Amino acid sequence: MKTIRRTLPVIMACCVALATACATTKAPTRAQEQPPMPATTAPTGAGRAAMERIAEYVADRERAMDCLIGVSFADPANGLSADYRADELFHAASTMKVPVMIEVFRRAEAGEWSLEDKVPVDPNFKSFLDNTPYVVDARGHMEEMLGQEETILKIAEQMIVVSDNLATNILITMCGAANITGTMRGLGVDRGYVLRCVQDIAAYRNGFSNRMTPGGLTRLMQAIENGEAADPASTAEMKRILLAQEYNDMIPRLLPDDVTVGHKTGSISGHRHDTAIVYSPDGTYYLTVMVAEYSGASEDDPNDDPAKQAVSDIALFVHETRSALLR
Repeated sequence: MKTIRRTLPVIMACCVALATACATTKAPTRAQEQPPMPATTAPTGAGRAAMERIAEYVADRERAMDCLIGVSFADPANGLSADYRADELFHAASTMKVPVMIEVFRRAEAGEWSLEDKVPVDPNFKSFLDNTPYVVDARGHMEEMLGQEETILKIAEQMIVVSDNLATNILITMCGAANITGTMRGLGVDRGYVLRCVQDIAAYRNGFSNRMTPGGLTRLMQAIENGEAADPASTAEMKRILLAQEYNDMIPRLLPDDVTVGHKTGSISGHRHDTAIVYSPDGTYYLTVMVAEYSGASEDDPNDDPAKQAVSDIALFVHETRSALLR
């Protein structure tokens, strides 16, 4: 086992130019966007109608909530898919931690490090924008490890399972944001990008945010499940981590007990997202739901969150529609 010393990224002019171009690609707003035409595929007339019902259900929910909702459902084994705003960019929140995890494992596969190598747990970072120093909040296990060293594997687990931001920044710094985005492109994700570490307020205030599309996240989940994202041992480990997710109040919440979900959530003010591999008794499918520009969550009751409820309801509707079609 060796110790890897992380270094803060140096912002080069070409990187800033690329990031500026990405940052000017804005996520949709209610004032700018009309509801999209639903995109569906199915092998039969009945299947096509069922997929269209999914898109119509999402559109109705979007109108009722006065927000934006993006959905990407894919069941390749049965030739089923339903998309609603699937190619539109949303503020990624913590869903961008999925491509970070993929890049970490690919680098280990390439021999750049071992997942058992240890790195310093240091909460000090510099802004992507102007190198302004800032400190990332540390919680739980990562807080306990401040000033010490932890394995890359444990840090990756913390990034996904409890969505730890300090763990995320350590790994983005090691991998490089541009490399993470490049790996996404190589896996067939044409839109979406990781520009910076999290809690970088200076960059955020100047419009530099990580963004993902529902379709891109669903594609990454397929790549993990199918073994395209990395070698079989690495993708098996990624699936183990996704299945250990501790925040289960969106896609998994209303699904039957015999359904298992490996997933990654993302939450930030006005946004609630979840992207998942869903293991059902009748087969595996993929689902991403992203809710943006909503209001109405209770400040007193964390369980009173209409956006989380919408994600759960959409997930249940998709599951029941698919199950009925396959009977």
